[in-house]
Amino acid sequence: MCRGQARALGLSYLLEGSCEQALAYFEQFMPVVRARGDRFWLIGGLTSTAQAQHFLGRFQPARQNFGEALRLALEANDLASVTVALGPLSNLEGAAGNHDRAVRLWAACDAIKQRIGGGAPAEVMRVSDPCAAATLAIGEDAVRSAWAEGWAMSPEEAVRYATREPAASRTRIEL
Repeated sequence: MCRGQARALGLSYLLEGSCEQALAYFEQFMPVVRARGDRFWLIGGLTSTAQAQHFLGRFQPARQNFGEALRLALEANDLASVTVALGPLSNLEGAAGNHDRAVRLWAACDAIKQRIGGGAPAEVMRVSDPCAAATLAIGEDAVRSAWAEGWAMSPEEAVRYATREPAASRTRIEL
């Protein structure tokens, strides 16, 4: 089976909610992509794998895969791929009870989408705005504050925050 077929089957299973099957195909796909060093496929594979892990409640490995995808996307100045990982990571944080973090990440993702002219539809990405759940959990003022902080982040700051990295000397992407 070629790498595209394994990923396509994995994505099909992911979209229908069969996350264990999706993960099995992604696990076949990822070693081939890593060996080839194909950044585009690697970012997509990491994000898809992380989504399946998130839906299976495997938050820590999902965070690690989202983090690697985010770092690779930022290094490539691929802001669209940054948003493809930030949105689902936001939802993972909400599911984990980290509501202020979920809102910051969602706001940062939304700000980047606004700057680049859009992004993948929420329905396709299987993500949703975490603000309503966060408002119930931490209150309206905390959500407003987290939103403002996330919205103000540069893409580099958003990736550092998402991956819990300290401030680094990365080249700033001008939009």
